[in-house]
Amino acid sequence: MLRTKIAFMICVFTLVNTPVFCQTHIGASAALTGASGVLGQYYIGGAKLAFDAHNARVKLPTERIELTVYDDAYNPEKTLENTQKLIHHDNVDALFGYVGTPTVVRMLPLLKLHEKKNLKLYFPFTGANTLRIAPYDSFIVNQRVSYHQEIDAMVKELVKIGRKRIAILYQSDAFGRDGWFGAHDAAKKWGADIVVDVAYARGMRASANFTPQATPVLQAAPDAVICIGSYEAVAGFITAMRTAGSDTLIASISFVNPKALLDFLPQKELDGRLRKNLLISQVVPDFKEKDRAAIAFRALVSKAEAPELLNEVAYEGYLAATQFIRLNASPHQSIKTHEVNFITYKDWVWKPVKEWSKWAL
Repeated sequence: MLRTKIAFMICVFTLVNTPVFCQTHIGASAALTGASGVLGQYYIGGAKLAFDAHNARVKLPTERIELTVYDDAYNPEKTLENTQKLIHHDNVDALFGYVGTPTVVRMLPLLKLHEKKNLKLYFPFTGANTLRIAPYDSFIVNQRVSYHQEIDAMVKELVKIGRKRIAILYQSDAFGRDGWFGAHDAAKKWGADIVVDVAYARGMRASANFTPQATPVLQAAPDAVICIGSYEAVAGFITAMRTAGSDTLIASISFVNPKALLDFLPQKELDGRLRKNLLISQVVPDFKEKDRAAIAFRALVSKAEAPELLNEVAYEGYLAATQFIRLNASPHQSIKTHEVNFITYKDWVWKPVKEWSKWAL
């Protein structure tokens, strides 16, 4: 059984062995291994930085927040099993930071089934629209904007620079279909044309053959491609497109981790063309900024000697954990969300997109 137990629940008992007060115990099921394993490792790793710092700072046991995490390897059935364990065995007070749309969608009926427990899922790493509509929206607390909002912002900018003929690559599951509908809605809204859409099976690795997906896209000769997929699958698709000679603009939504994507796109191959004309939407600010949250995050990464956490996904996990800490202390505070922004690979690093005119047709 793949399992990571980050912390344990500690209570103070009376002489009759009845709990008097207890710390908050939260649980997560996340992909720590498999095709999206890096996402879970980064997201939970960033969150743990915040929770560990909080627990070191507080004085009362009741103020502590302990996190139990189980690995689901991005497998919805394993997510369901892990959630049942968190609810019935670990007796968690809340659920936190699940990773991925198909996994979260699979466990949503459990929240409805246990409605009397008043369990909520806080800040999952997914922008699925399903989490924002009845009957499950009341059980979810989102930090992210939706994938529909990300894609809408993306299509709007593409149309403004004359890139109206768009192709779609999407994962063949709830995640991909959610993004597919969002892309078609945005195209209709902003006057773009979806010239072709191609699907791939969840779990495909970067080493898989993506020629069947790339070929119809190449034949359609779009102005841009929007990818709704995992970082490995998107890397495999990019490799197939660039190997075939296409330098078309390829834009991905934020489920693609920029750092992990580059691991599968070697700079030296194809004279650097694998990393050319890439865009990724982001739903949190740049972790390299000089605001208080970003500075605190970088300081904790340095203190933990975990440079691998200096990335966008870990920062999102950190921000989610700080929001949970704040809400746990004062439940009626508002949730802070962030505007969609975009990054592109330039001069060996990912940089914020300040001007889209370089891709204008």
